[in-house]
Amino acid sequence: NYKNVVQPIHSNQTFLSENTKDYQTALESSDVTEPKDESLTDQSSLNDTSKDNQNSQTLEESMIRLQLSLEDRTTLSAFEKLKKKRDKESMDVAKLSENAVKNRYKDVLPYDSSRVILKESPTGDYINASFVHMPLPHPRKPNEYIAAQGPLPETCNDFWQLVWEQNCRIIVMVTTLKERNRVKCHQYWPDLYESSTYNDMQVTCFSETSSTAGITRDFLISNQKTNEERHVTQLQYINWPDHGVPEDFSNFLEFIQQLRDLRRDAGGIVAVHCSAGVGRTGVLILMETALGYMDADEPIYPLEFVQKMRDQRVMMVQTVVQYKFICEALLKAFNDRCKIQEEGEEDNP
Repeated sequence: NYKNVVQPIHSNQTFLSENTKDYQTALESSDVTEPKDESLTDQSSLNDTSKDNQNSQTLEESMIRLQLSLEDRTTLSAFEKLKKKRDKESMDVAKLSENAVKNRYKDVLPYDSSRVILKESPTGDYINASFVHMPLPHPRKPNEYIAAQGPLPETCNDFWQLVWEQNCRIIVMVTTLKERNRVKCHQYWPDLYESSTYNDMQVTCFSETSSTAGITRDFLISNQKTNEERHVTQLQYINWPDHGVPEDFSNFLEFIQQLRDLRRDAGGIVAVHCSAGVGRTGVLILMETALGYMDADEPIYPLEFVQKMRDQRVMMVQTVVQYKFICEALLKAFNDRCKIQEEGEEDNP
């Protein structure tokens, strides 16, 4: 019963329990704390900063805890202490000289253990892309992703090869092609009503629609070897500013919901990219996963999601500003959920 649990604070952004002060006192000894030693491994850091598992059993309590740790910045400090990559993970294939031209940024490379291996690319099996597996509460199936860098002119063929081989029916693009006159991603798709060929795949763009949340493009991919055809949808979020993060939580949450609705129909693994394939890509993956927990009324611990993603690809959720945006967007989503619940109870007393 959300009706007696929440009240608005901080203008229209967040809700907390009417007993927030009581919660704060009760949680003080177990609240998010900054790691004492910067050399702590990610898991040790999480053990110190996420005692939530032992003390918060409900979604509501985890949201209260998140709000409090945002206010005193302890969760932000804890995020900054997390290691950007998993220890002892090799990136040998990504560092091979013949693959250098396939990497947009020298310091953003996939682990050997989780990289996507191409099967039939004429230029080799390497692409800067990683499998990211994000479990959801039982009995829901996990969210499966491929986190990739934005294609380069040299890697467009490989990108479509990946989409075909992994049977991706959804591509999510969390960038524009240029920002501040810098190329962030090559246009790897044909214009509306046109076709282009990438390796053995002919790609035709047959639909393009715009909304406040972004642009949706529909493609028909024809494999010229097998004559098989598939429908692939690309969702492009275009409201991320040149600096920082989006100001409109509602707009971003609308985009995430569009992805979730499409995933229910299409299923399968979702290819996500921005420019490097770690910052905004990580934000999107974490948000969709966390909303799955919210739907299941399960507690949400964003730091643990960051840890899990970084175990599979370096630097996922790249900056503390992005992490703060995630936390605030989750609180906004929870608030919206509470309002809907309250309205439902008022309509059905």
